[in-house]
Amino acid sequence: MRPSPATLQRLLKYDPYTGVVYWRVCLSWRRPIGSVVGWLEKDTRYIRTSINGRHYGLHQIIWAMQTGSWPKSQIDHKNKIRDDNRWENLREATRSQNQHNSKLRTDNTSGVKNISKYRKGWRIQFRLHNKLFSQNFKSFDAAVAAAEALPNRGLI
Repeated sequence: MRPSPATLQRLLKYDPYTGVVYWRVCLSWRRPIGSVVGWLEKDTRYIRTSINGRHYGLHQIIWAMQTGSWPKSQIDHKNKIRDDNRWENLREATRSQNQHNSKLRTDNTSGVKNISKYRKGWRIQFRLHNKLFSQNFKSFDAAVAAAEALPNRGLI
């Protein structure tokens, strides 16, 4: 069971301007009072912590502490930097909104989101509400123009 926001407030101190969380109480010799909470998870780049033997994303804990309730969906980092937990950088978002605000994939060859090389041309492809939208174009310029003409699809 997740700790209540009141319990989190008792255990932790959050600085919304820096995004850093500190321990208010000493739970073990590894966590003295005033020490910084959490570790940077290498593969996801999120700051994580453990409370009562369960692991949590620090951004979720911060949300619960600041709003008084755990997030109903996901917490999005507006600037796309996952270890930047300043309050102004966090917002609650649906999975679709969170993915829309993601960085370019490392295998992206076009330099533009949702546009990829396809046969002798280019393809715009995206998913909205579990429905796949796809359109092929002969030239890159036409694909970019079409992508720019798309509304933000109500995601942000």
